[in-house]
Amino acid sequence: MIGAILAAGQGGELAASAGVDSRALVPVGGRPLVTRVVEALQGAESLERVVVVHAPGRPLPEQAVLGAPQVGAAGERFSDTIAAAAREGGDGFVCLVTADLPLLTPAAVDESVKFALDSGADLTYTIAEAGMVAEAFPGTVRTIVRLREGRFTGGNLVVARAASLLTGLERIETAFGRRKSIVGLTMLLGPMFLLRVAFGRLSVADAAARGAQIMGCRVAVHATRYPAVGFDVDKPSDLEVAERLLSAETPPQSR
Repeated sequence: MIGAILAAGQGGELAASAGVDSRALVPVGGRPLVTRVVEALQGAESLERVVVVHAPGRPLPEQAVLGAPQVGAAGERFSDTIAAAAREGGDGFVCLVTADLPLLTPAAVDESVKFALDSGADLTYTIAEAGMVAEAFPGTVRTIVRLREGRFTGGNLVVARAASLLTGLERIETAFGRRKSIVGLTMLLGPMFLLRVAFGRLSVADAAARGAQIMGCRVAVHATRYPAVGFDVDKPSDLEVAERLLSAETPPQSR
């Protein structure tokens, strides 16, 4: 099991306001976002090593990644970043984490990895209960899906067999490209699936089953106890929440 930090994304408004060219380098609490994520993964007992995947030809400063090895994505597509991470995993598993989780902890990583391996799934997607995230990070706004078991927001951590990621690259690219379009999601998931989501009639198991159909492998969905997995910094208001919590030196842990 290796940990792979996905740090190939462009900066956008948040990075521009901070004077950096990558969201991973946006400072929070006086340190780049990616530095905090590297520390969390390096401290996880379940990971043998940690790599950082950067954009083509744009490695991050060594001090920002604490000396962790870096690999470049072959192209600008999201699936190119996933492919670079998967190839580092060889015949094993990869724990994929985005580079913008300022309050991620080693314990949160270890919990998700253990669930994934115990489940026997080829790919495990992590979700977080929305109320838990809102309580831990007051002021942040997340996309919420209502399932039978409760209201959840998507996590920023996936554990998968490297081989399953490589064989599913085109499916991953399609899903990523349609994630913010109702029409695109309808084409991907089907209208009946979305109607069941809208009326709260879909279960976690149903979501995993649909994911398995799309990806062509065994899929599990893990509801984490750690709210930080569901808190990424992608807009100024998120940065303000993170700064406030880090200055208080009492970051939320688990329920």
